[in-house]
Amino acid sequence: DAIHLVDRRIEACWVEGEDSPSGLQEQQSEEAPMSSRADILVLDTFDHGCLGLNALKQTDFAAKHLLTSTARVIPARIRLKAQLLSFRTGQVSGFDLSPLNCYRWHPYCERLQL
Repeated sequence: DAIHLVDRRIEACWVEGEDSPSGLQEQQSEEAPMSSRADILVLDTFDHGCLGLNALKQTDFAAKHLLTSTARVIPARIRLKAQLLSFRTGQVSGFDLSPLNCYRWHPYCERLQL
């Protein structure tokens, strides 16, 4: 079997002969469609938190529009460890440090609605 690499955003892909999501064929007319559904998806969109960079959204899009029902996704699983906490700074030794709260998120983290 042949290996074909598709070097573009997942959302810019569609399968020839199938309905493209939201008229993608018209928007991306210079891009060639995939000739068939893929049986392997290799993701390199994970950040240090494993859920940013729309990894779950891209995987879901690919599963619905681009992959066969028996396709493999690489990486197949991740182990995510988390701890829930609320960290807000207020008064410390009589000083108002609440303006520092705007820096509490790492700039590469994204909020994710599960």
